[in-house]
Amino acid sequence: MIDFVIINYNTPELTCKCIETIFYTYNQDSNIIVVDNNSSDNSLEYIKEKFPQVNLIANNSNLGYAKAVNIGVNSTNSSYVLVTNSDVEFHKNSIYLIEKMLIENNNIGVAGFLQFYPNKSPQRSYGYYPSFKLAIFELFFLISFIEKFNLWKRKFEYFQSKNFSVDYIDGAALLIRKDLFHKLNGFDEDYFFYSEEADFCYRVSKNGYKNTINPKATITHIRGGSNSENNNFNLKSILMNENANFIFLKKNCNRFIQSFFIFSRKFRFSLLNKIAIFISYFKNNNEKDFWQKKSRNYSEISFFWKNINR
Repeated sequence: MIDFVIINYNTPELTCKCIETIFYTYNQDSNIIVVDNNSSDNSLEYIKEKFPQVNLIANNSNLGYAKAVNIGVNSTNSSYVLVTNSDVEFHKNSIYLIEKMLIENNNIGVAGFLQFYPNKSPQRSYGYYPSFKLAIFELFFLISFIEKFNLWKRKFEYFQSKNFSVDYIDGAALLIRKDLFHKLNGFDEDYFFYSEEADFCYRVSKNGYKNTINPKATITHIRGGSNSENNNFNLKSILMNENANFIFLKKNCNRFIQSFFIFSRKFRFSLLNKIAIFISYFKNNNEKDFWQKKSRNYSEISFFWKNINR
């Protein structure tokens, strides 16, 4: 039996939909813990009214995602805990499939799903650690092609039938062995939002376990829905993600990899800034504004990496 931890921040409707799909697809008696990060709306009352059987933990301030997860997991009883964003909807049999995979494979520490957008198009479900490999991919603008290829190959039956291991599983929904979670001291609370799952999966692999996705286990992920301040090109969110990458580098990479990764980011975003400026010259007013905004954001990201203090 799995226990569930959902992190809520001003998303009561999404959280309730997530709870509903857990009850519908897994078990009506599931132990679900919702950790609320000091929402400014009526989240607590809304969730309590809809699902009085759910355990609610109300933080007095927004403690960040990693700390909220640790609080939630420490309140569970099962040997397996599924940590999920509020903007996730579970599909039929998906939870059973990864539960079975985790139980039957002692070398798997974290199990995950393939993710889809609400329109049923495939969504990125895993990624690469900040590393020398990722720096090479990004320096030569290969990462977008690799991600597109990973999405494209999901159309074929062969890639839909075999479990596969990855660097890290996207943190939208992770099934974790609780004993391993405690052994690794949970999520690193130096990460406020973003990259906490990459860091945790990195430590899982360093301890001899795999991070594995079952392609038959699927979810709908309203990407960005659990971040109430998110939009398609929100600079604040992007810079938070870049800072989280830097924290990962400091914690897990040697000086050479740190230097090379920082160089690759500076070069990449400086070049993207110049490309966006060039494109904006040939666009009409609305499109020009879009590309000028992109240019400003690329410039800010490049500036972040140029002025990083190691």
